[in-house]
Amino acid sequence: MRISTTSQFSLGVFYMQQKQDTLQQLYQQISSQQRVINAADDPAAASQAVEVTATANRNDRFVSNASLAYDQLSISDSTLQSVSDAITSIRELAVQAGKPTLSTTDRAAMRSQLVEDTKNLVGLLNATSAEGNYIFGGTATGSKPFDVQWDPAIKITYQGNTQRQEVAIGTSRTLALTEPGNMVGGSTSVVPNLTTPLAAVPASPPAVPNALPAVTVDPDTFTNGNQLFQAISRLDQLLRTGPNDPASTAAFDRMLYQSQQAPVPNQFQPYQDFANRPDWQPIIQQTGSSGAAYYSKGMEAVLSGLDAGFEQVVSVNTVIGSRMNAAQTVKDIGGAQSINYSTRLEQLVGLGQDAYVKAISDYQAAVTSLQASQQTFSGISKLSLFNYL
Repeated sequence: MRISTTSQFSLGVFYMQQKQDTLQQLYQQISSQQRVINAADDPAAASQAVEVTATANRNDRFVSNASLAYDQLSISDSTLQSVSDAITSIRELAVQAGKPTLSTTDRAAMRSQLVEDTKNLVGLLNATSAEGNYIFGGTATGSKPFDVQWDPAIKITYQGNTQRQEVAIGTSRTLALTEPGNMVGGSTSVVPNLTTPLAAVPASPPAVPNALPAVTVDPDTFTNGNQLFQAISRLDQLLRTGPNDPASTAAFDRMLYQSQQAPVPNQFQPYQDFANRPDWQPIIQQTGSSGAAYYSKGMEAVLSGLDAGFEQVVSVNTVIGSRMNAAQTVKDIGGAQSINYSTRLEQLVGLGQDAYVKAISDYQAAVTSLQASQQTFSGISKLSLFNYL
């Protein structure tokens, strides 16, 4: 059978193109070290590879989030340890200030030290992450969570929110990066009843005082969750005023106020023997002797409040430590799973060591075959009757 020159030419081009395609596929396999380049190469393996890849990517995202959480929690952990140290320093100062006999100068010096220690404490509570976000502001990470004023008295206020920053570390699992500041130090340093209720003096007291109503002022009762800040505020007040019981002062002021009222016209005014009136004796004695007891009682409340605040910080730090362990576990397990997914993908679409060596050998053979085809085609393309004319 005769084959025309045109047919030989077309077949030569076809075979060279086929060899070129084979060479290109082998090159892609070698460069990517993948057996399946396109879904058509192995549809079943390609389909499974898509699912495994999606699962692996999701796992990598959870591992990345866990790593981020661990780093953030580490900052919170170290910061809270420093906060505990700062509270200890303030407590040591409170112990030193516990003597009612301290002079005004001594108390002023201790108050200055309290201001410095509180500045250190608030500075720690306003700490930021490596990205510049405030750690203890809840989800309000762009502004300082704690505001403080120093004069005329120390006043600390939490300005963040009560929400937690969270990241996903599993399909249906999240992990909080830290705790909001109100859970760490509290929301306010304002102590209930710390200010003397001078308004308790009645507008129209009786002309002749008999039994005086009791004046109840208890500045040593702190609210749960705010003990740390309120103890600092109470300590500040004691250092500023010294052993001066505002309850006794208020009661004595009321007694004097009542005794100085204008007499009722045409009514006999008996002589008021203040020193011997039994109903006034507690007040008179209180104004002269209760200052030291008031100061000592206040200092006891301060120490108890600081201890409660310390325990609150330690409790939060324990929670932070538990979350760090959880994040580390996700990192460890996720890292192992990542290796498993990579192995499975290699089995599905990868070349493997043996296949890789074979692909290189096939590539070299394909290059040789293509070069031979090109030489043959070049020879055939010259076989034309016109070459002999």
